[in-house]
Amino acid sequence: MVKGVQGMSGEDNFIENVLRAFKSIAREVEKGSSEYDTRYRFVKYLVEGALGHEPKHIRLEKKKADLTIVDENDFAVIKIETKRPTESIEKPQYEEQAFKYEEETTRFIGLTNFSQFKLWEIKKTGSELRLNLDFSKILEERKPIENLSSEEKSQILFLNNLTKETLFDPSKYEKFDETYA
Repeated sequence: MVKGVQGMSGEDNFIENVLRAFKSIAREVEKGSSEYDTRYRFVKYLVEGALGHEPKHIRLEKKKADLTIVDENDFAVIKIETKRPTESIEKPQYEEQAFKYEEETTRFIGLTNFSQFKLWEIKKTGSELRLNLDFSKILEERKPIENLSSEEKSQILFLNNLTKETLFDPSKYEKFDETYA
């Protein structure tokens, strides 16, 4: 779960945990590392560490989205396409590839080379790019949280929507009970 740092707000603490996850990935990955090896660290530090998901809800797949996170009902809610650390994710075909794996239950589509991360929120009206950051640049600049731009902060905070705590929200069942009881 999220570890607290004294004197930090909950938001700053979350941002710190996300930045720490990307720092850990960068520290353990070399330029020539394989996509698979790096994906393992992405899962360990970001998906499990910062976002709080358990291994039983994380699927590493071939011939589908590289990484699928399911909710408590086994619905695929997050799909993330991963690329080698040396590969640019700015190529339009990679975005198309990521969206090919969308299912009816998918709420978020991601694309990453483990330095850059793009994330779209899926809505009835289409998709909206909610995060497009180069974490390697942020880490290189060694910016303290208070020096991050408001845009960088809000994009990182959007990842809060991907936490297990948020996706496994029991209040959605209360509405279900009121409607169907």
